[in-house]
Amino acid sequence: MRRKIAIALVGLAIAVGVRVGLWEAQFWVPSVGDCPLPINASVANLCMSMPAPAPQPEFAWSLCALFGAGAAALVGLIALAIDRWPEATYSN
Repeated sequence: MRRKIAIALVGLAIAVGVRVGLWEAQFWVPSVGDCPLPINASVANLCMSMPAPAPQPEFAWSLCALFGAGAAALVGLIALAIDRWPEATYSN
């Protein structure tokens, strides 16, 4: 029974790793524009007319993959621990 649970957890580890990697990739932060501090109204209007910078990812794609691989490895280690757990011995 433990072997079947461990095999199921290995399959789950792949799904967890992919999901964690994609979840981390969804975090975006707005980037800061290069607009100087407004000194007078003409500079302030110029800054407001500039297009807003596109948001940038908070984590690099390689870091998202690393987080996903770490989550998959963690679930895989739990599966290995379940598979190698010693049998219970009962004595009278």
